[in-house]
Amino acid sequence: MVWQVELKIMKENEFIRQKSHPCPASPSTEIKSTTATILREHSLYQKQIDAEKSHINTFELELRDGAAFKAWKKEMRIRAEAAETLNLQFKKAAVVATAQAILDARVFKVKENQEIAANVKQEGHRLTALNKELLLNEELTNRIRCESVFHNRGAAKEALAKVLEERRERAHKIQVETIELMSEMAAKHTVELQIKQELVCQLRALELESAHIVRTFDRNSIAGHQVLTEMSINELQERLALMKTAFKHKEDCRRSSIAASKEEVFYELHLDCYRSLTDMLVRASITESLSCNAT
Repeated sequence: MVWQVELKIMKENEFIRQKSHPCPASPSTEIKSTTATILREHSLYQKQIDAEKSHINTFELELRDGAAFKAWKKEMRIRAEAAETLNLQFKKAAVVATAQAILDARVFKVKENQEIAANVKQEGHRLTALNKELLLNEELTNRIRCESVFHNRGAAKEALAKVLEERRERAHKIQVETIELMSEMAAKHTVELQIKQELVCQLRALELESAHIVRTFDRNSIAGHQVLTEMSINELQERLALMKTAFKHKEDCRRSSIAASKEEVFYELHLDCYRSLTDMLVRASITESLSCNAT
């Protein structure tokens, strides 16, 4: 069953070649050997000859003796082996030296730790001795203090009474000072109240006086708005009067100029009429004289 499947797959994947066309027949016409064809063939032949020469030269060059290369290769191999042996020796020496250094460092560290431990033990013994001595001194001082306290109980009572008396005196003094300060503050407060009442009375009197004052209006005063164009009423009226007179003068001048122009126009019209009438009269007299001469 498997081989049938394989055969089926091989048939499906089998390469089917395409049928090629037959070769064309060779031409029967002869090629004429012209100068160009001859030169072309010569150049191709020359190129083939040059290529063969270069191939022969390279072949001859490659057939040289390889003794020098083999000697150089052998020398380099010897040098590499010597360097490798030196490197191995150096690594072995380094390993040995590091191992020896590790051992020396371990021994030195052990000795150092032993010395430190001995010093610590000595210091511990010294500290314990000092502690015992301090405990003894503390016991002695406590005993001395107890004895001194028993002997000085009476002096302690007197000192306590003295301190209490000083505290009482200080408290009495502070109480007296506070009473004096409170009295001073009360006196100051009363004085301030009197001053305030007097000021209030003065202000009320001023308000009453200002209510009865009749304010007069000054026509020469300004409003006081800090403006450059501010002016009083009298000045405003004077300027308005001056502007009115100037406007009236301009109006009169304009009217006089209009009347003069009208008179000039009227005079020119009368002059034109007079000229036309004189021309008509002259023409009429001329026509009459001509008619009289004709009769």
